[in-house]
Amino acid sequence: MIRLGLGLVLATASLAAAGNAPVIGGTADAGDPAVVQILAYPSDHSTLFTCTGIVISPTAVLTAGHCLDHDSTYVYGVFFGADANAYNGQISQYEPHLKAVASVHVHPSYSTSAPFTADIGVLVLAQPTEVTPLAFNRTAPSADWVNAPVRIVGYGEVTYGTIQNARFAADTVIAGLDNGADTIYVGDATYHTCVGDSGGPVLKDNVVLGVDSYSATGCTDPAHFRRTDMYAAFIDQYAGTMPPDTGSGSGSGSGSGSGSGGNHEQPTDDDSGCAAGHGAGLSVGLAVLLLRRRRR
Repeated sequence: MIRLGLGLVLATASLAAAGNAPVIGGTADAGDPAVVQILAYPSDHSTLFTCTGIVISPTAVLTAGHCLDHDSTYVYGVFFGADANAYNGQISQYEPHLKAVASVHVHPSYSTSAPFTADIGVLVLAQPTEVTPLAFNRTAPSADWVNAPVRIVGYGEVTYGTIQNARFAADTVIAGLDNGADTIYVGDATYHTCVGDSGGPVLKDNVVLGVDSYSATGCTDPAHFRRTDMYAAFIDQYAGTMPPDTGSGSGSGSGSGSGSGGNHEQPTDDDSGCAAGHGAGLSVGLAVLLLRRRRR
């Protein structure tokens, strides 16, 4: 693995130890090889954050921006297997099975305040993968999307508060379009995402409609997914369909791993619940919004 020398502009929620886990109500998923697990950790292996990502080209993995919110001491790796539970969350056991990352890129308009506008990012792999990429949606949603059947896939918790590192999937629905926002609302009372599913896809006809970003209550309700059609130009810079824009999107700040809001990125600490952030600048009528990533 290589160490990245860039500081990232993205700040995640102020995490009181969140836990990564699979899709709530989901079942183990041996398919969906383009849905992968993302690891971020410092060179001393003192902590580990995990998220979910989506292969969208031979060298590009799409995820949530807050999954890449770490300083220049952090290493990134991508796990392509369906089940990493045998590694017990130990970085030394994971590392031989990780694909190296050449660079990470966070959308330049990402907001660290709820509702976390432009919470989207891309990792560029050091070597191409042979996994068949997933296409992502480029057109605005229509009213007939509401209640449409979709699939959610991720490496998050299947039982809230119980950490695991295997890929799970579930069939669910689009609950709403989040009018006026850059998100769609996905899931139902039984099937929805949880901690560790940050960055994972909502799939309609096997096309990525959005990337798991945050929820209102953690792991008990549907989640808000960033719409890929809103950010296609940014994604294309790193998916190989457009030349990179060297003037933006590479994350030139010094992300500290803390900020406002909450997520579905999973830390692997003993405290494996969803973390609440203070949500500064909140204007969507919610007292607390939660991001979902896991940290050990």
